[in-house]
Amino acid sequence: MEKINNDQFLEEIWNDANFKTTKNPILSAETVKKNRIRKLNEQGKIVAYCKVCSCEMYISTNYNGEFPLCTTHRNPNDRPDKNQIKNKIQK
Repeated sequence: MEKINNDQFLEEIWNDANFKTTKNPILSAETVKKNRIRKLNEQGKIVAYCKVCSCEMYISTNYNGEFPLCTTHRNPNDRPDKNQIKNKIQK
C-alpha cells in the first residue's frame, strides 16, 4: 500500500514539475543532411533546387543524396555542352 502511494506521489511530482526544454531536439546526421537541400513550399510539397541551374523541382522524401538535379541535367544525353554554355555567357 505504501509503495503504491509513493509511486503515485512521485508521478504527481513529476507531472507538476512540467519539464520543458528550450533546446532544439537532437536530429540525426542523416536528417540534417536531408533538410539542408530541401524545404517545404507553400503548397505543402517538398522541393529542392537543381545544383546546376537552380530551378525548383519536387523531390521525394526518400531522396538522401546531396546533389539534386532537374530532369534536364539528370539525363546525360540532354546536358548542354560546356562550349555552348561559355558561348552563351560571352554573348
